[in-house]
Amino acid sequence: MMWHQFLFQWRVFLRQPSFHASALVCLVTGFLATTLNQLSMGGASLWKNGPYVITLVMVIVGLLALVPAVVFIAQAATRDISSEMAEILYCKPIKPLPYHLGNFLGAFSVLAVTVALVPLGLWLGASMPWVDPSRLGPFRLAPYVQAFSLFSLPTLFTLACFFHVAAVRFQSSMAVYISALVLFMGYEIGSGFVETQHLDSTAALLDPFGLATFQEATRYWTLFEKNHQAVPLAGLTLANRALWFLLSLAMLVVFGRLTQPLRLRQPRVKSKATPSAEPPMEAAVRPPQVKARTEAGFTAFRGLVRFEFKRITANPAFRIIGAITLFFLAIMMLEPRGSFGTDIWPLTQVVVGIIQQSLTFFMLILIGFFSAEVAWREREHGMADLIDSMPVSRFSLLLAKWVAVGFVVISVAGASMMLGLAFQAFSGYFHFEIEQYLTRLLFFSVLPWLMYTVLALFLQALCANKYAGMLAFALILISDLAMESIGLGHHLLRFAKAPSFTYSDMNGYGTGLSRHLWYMLYWGGLSVALSVPAYLWWPRGVSRAWKNRLRGFAGDLNLPGKITLAGGLAMWAFAGSVIFYNTCILNEYLTAHQKNARMAAYEKRFGAHLGDPVPIMTAIENDIDFYPSERKIEAKAAFTVTNRADTPIERFLVLPPEFAIHWHMELEGGALQTESAEFGTRWFHFDPPLQPGERREGRFEVVRQQRGFKEADEDVQVVENGSFINHEELYPRFGYRSYLQLVGRQDRRRFDLPPAPRRPKLDDEVHLHKSFMGPGVGFVQFEATLSTDSDQRAIAPGHLEREWTENGRRFFHYRAEKPIIHFFTFLSGRLTRAADEHNGVSIEVFHHPTHGMNTDRMITSIKDSLDYFTTQFGPYPHRDIRIVEYPNYRGFAQSFATTIPYSEHGFLNDLRDPDDIDPAYKTTAHEMAHQWWGNMIAPANVQGCGVLAESLSQYSALAVMERRYGTPKLRRFLKYELDNYLRGRTREVVEEMPLMTSEDQNYIHYQKGSVVMMYLRDMLGEARMNAALATFLERHAYRTDPFPTTADLLTCLLEVTPEEKRPMLEASFQQIILYDLQVLEAETEALPDGRFQVDLTVYANRFSADGSGRETPIALVEDIDIGLFLEDPAEIEDQEKVLYLEKHRLQQGENHIRLVVPRQPSHAGVDPFITLIDRDSEDNLVRF
Repeated sequence: MMWHQFLFQWRVFLRQPSFHASALVCLVTGFLATTLNQLSMGGASLWKNGPYVITLVMVIVGLLALVPAVVFIAQAATRDISSEMAEILYCKPIKPLPYHLGNFLGAFSVLAVTVALVPLGLWLGASMPWVDPSRLGPFRLAPYVQAFSLFSLPTLFTLACFFHVAAVRFQSSMAVYISALVLFMGYEIGSGFVETQHLDSTAALLDPFGLATFQEATRYWTLFEKNHQAVPLAGLTLANRALWFLLSLAMLVVFGRLTQPLRLRQPRVKSKATPSAEPPMEAAVRPPQVKARTEAGFTAFRGLVRFEFKRITANPAFRIIGAITLFFLAIMMLEPRGSFGTDIWPLTQVVVGIIQQSLTFFMLILIGFFSAEVAWREREHGMADLIDSMPVSRFSLLLAKWVAVGFVVISVAGASMMLGLAFQAFSGYFHFEIEQYLTRLLFFSVLPWLMYTVLALFLQALCANKYAGMLAFALILISDLAMESIGLGHHLLRFAKAPSFTYSDMNGYGTGLSRHLWYMLYWGGLSVALSVPAYLWWPRGVSRAWKNRLRGFAGDLNLPGKITLAGGLAMWAFAGSVIFYNTCILNEYLTAHQKNARMAAYEKRFGAHLGDPVPIMTAIENDIDFYPSERKIEAKAAFTVTNRADTPIERFLVLPPEFAIHWHMELEGGALQTESAEFGTRWFHFDPPLQPGERREGRFEVVRQQRGFKEADEDVQVVENGSFINHEELYPRFGYRSYLQLVGRQDRRRFDLPPAPRRPKLDDEVHLHKSFMGPGVGFVQFEATLSTDSDQRAIAPGHLEREWTENGRRFFHYRAEKPIIHFFTFLSGRLTRAADEHNGVSIEVFHHPTHGMNTDRMITSIKDSLDYFTTQFGPYPHRDIRIVEYPNYRGFAQSFATTIPYSEHGFLNDLRDPDDIDPAYKTTAHEMAHQWWGNMIAPANVQGCGVLAESLSQYSALAVMERRYGTPKLRRFLKYELDNYLRGRTREVVEEMPLMTSEDQNYIHYQKGSVVMMYLRDMLGEARMNAALATFLERHAYRTDPFPTTADLLTCLLEVTPEEKRPMLEASFQQIILYDLQVLEAETEALPDGRFQVDLTVYANRFSADGSGRETPIALVEDIDIGLFLEDPAEIEDQEKVLYLEKHRLQQGENHIRLVVPRQPSHAGVDPFITLIDRDSEDNLVRF
């Protein structure tokens, strides 16, 4: 019997289109995952047929396999009932166990074979001749088999068991579909929750699809490991796979009714009311009330809407989806959204953003599902003929269904708004901005969702059955994700979409409202037009043949329909014309491929001039006029240049400023010549040439104003309130710009470009004389006069010499008393000022009036930084330091001389919890450090330049933080930095470099730099470390010929390093060093004198890695911290909880250590405060 049912399921499925379609989709998915150049699973440098990519594809496919699993398992488990054969079959003497097992195993095997076509497609794709050979490794069968058997099969078995139980328990396909929705949405919620709580190990154990398991197992894998290693069946991977296999098997056995006799599910019988003994009362007869036709039609329509709305909201699926959606939303609101796991204040702009991001996915599921439900309800319940015979127009039926689904969408959005208000109140924030809730939710979110509802109903009218309509809707949504990669990313081609929009408390909606309005008119017009064929094709009667429907389209299209169709198309065409004119004529629109092609063409045409000398600016006097309401800036500058090269300069490249509607440049003894039509780049020719050491005067004139609106990359530098623009964005730029080159190896190969370094080599003689900030950059004498509207303040680097009002405008004159790096900025906004003074330095924080929550911490950080940096490194060279808030269109802080623009988002950290890391304090200290490292020390444009600017600033900020908050709290920050470095090196697309020669690799000079610099301080001592940095500053401050490098820094550090420690210092800079430290055993024993003896077994190993991550063991004899603690070091806030912390000489392998301490420790650890790069710092600690 079991074998018979098994074969029967195969015979049935082999004849069904769903099987063939699913098999084809799986085969094509695997094929495209390998052959599409635009698709880089895991990274652009990974082998497409390597173990990591194959496994990643199979894990993701396991999640997508929900769809075929639902279809196959539901059909197999409910076929007897859906085919109405149950009454015949269940009266036969059929043994239930083999019957159910045959059905289950047959459907499961069909599902497994279908998904097995994915690795077949992966292999076929890797065999195609057009696939880049550099993206392929040697063929091995084992990764395909291992990925399918370890991840796919257990996941499919879990899905099959879950859906089989749902089907046999409820004997309904709908129950299986709802359970699939619940499973998927529950998975999304669970994933979000464990991510916010940083429960990586818990997620890896409990993930039924194995995605978190795979991510945890490969969390720190390097490029070499990803291309050569398969995920081992051990640890959490083994536990996860075994757990879900056993749970699924138990669920199938206990709840799958495998041994219960075959019988139909008995419908519930309602109890009959007991007839009354009293005689019936005679009813009062009322004459019929006759209503006007319009009123009667409206009453009927209102009744239809009420009926449809009630049917949706009474549906268990809606209640489940709604509850899950709101629960997920609540979790997202509770998620810390600031830096280092810190909360931010629940301002309305933040909460509405969370609602919009969280609701979209669930709302589209709701729209797709319930649009299909309302469209097919009458036919599924056998009421279609009766309804069709009623004197109710198709228009009323269709409109009622759309309005009902629309009310549901609005209701969910309204409930989300109420939840957002409750969250704000719960968090102690009561500045509710109802207008912002209504505008952003209704106009920017609900309106597009209503258009999606029109699309969903149109597809249901178009398709022959409900599931085809749902599939078509899903395919449109999925295809939208790939539009950008195939060159169709313009929002004119993406249904109900508009360019992304960022709300700012400072600048409000900016131009977002007007731009969004045009896109909504465009898609609204198309939605109105789609409603006409949806109305004409709406099923009425028994015939759904296309011939009859097309004939009916022309015959039923009456005058109102023609007017509606014409009006919708007219609005669509008019709004589309306006959008096209603004985005493609007034402004330029380029696809991703076109951008890459332009960058490649730029390099091919001008790349030979990368090393050409350019004039160096030595002085500049700026005259800047802001016109905020027009989003315009007019700039004039008089400047002086000199030639610091050894040869005359005959010509140099000039790149025009962006968004400039007018620009002009004059320079003595020369003129601008030819212009590249494609790039706008011009040659400036000197006649006579600019001789070495010669100085000449010049002028800039620029008018910058964005015309119309853009599809993407709007001008967010010059805005109505909160303008922030630096000189590179405002003025013409000199020389060849290497940041306009393609970087990715694959992209460069596609355009026949040779591999290019991200930075010139450390010993490149040409670039040692060029600043890392770009060609033509040195130190300049700076002066600026700024004007702006009367209610705004204009800010620039330097000391404010004078402020006055003239002709209704405010003027400000700034001058830097000492030369500053040729890297300066101009700002204007309506700002509130918080001020203080410290040791002769004026401190100012300019912020939005309602964003003053953390200004005191910023000022405290500035004071602490001034004290520490001045004492340890050298005096601060200016009389002023100011922080200026700007809108959150860009999310960073940046340090210019005396002036630190600071993103709006950074002002919103909620620091009421004293246990949190203080991002405001830390970021301010880091930017203050740049006044020394980056402004006084200007690195050369060679490898390692980021270390001098960023690693030294990170170290300096950490030293200030340690003074304020103590060493234990610093551990949490270093743990973040270590984790981000280890994750960053796994995403490396070219080659990981040692710290000394790091290129444009933020994870090295930010994250690794933090840990390594603290390690060096720990090894040398704070006094020696800071003395070396002070010497480095003294020798190289303001030096430009040549600019300083990491080789100069290493020289200063070696001068203060004892001979025996120099190899460790040099290895930290010049190699990629990794440690493996573990506490294997820890025991305590009480001694008679009341003290405690602690015996530790510590394992230690050290490795050197190459650029791809291949590790080689190296000898280890090193002094490393051993600590004993009264509580978990990860949670320590008080130094008194540190019972013992001393260095011990550790050698390679196991080390046995015996300590005697006055109190019984709770934890022991090796390198407990994270000064070494250890790939698994979790096993450094052990609890007694």
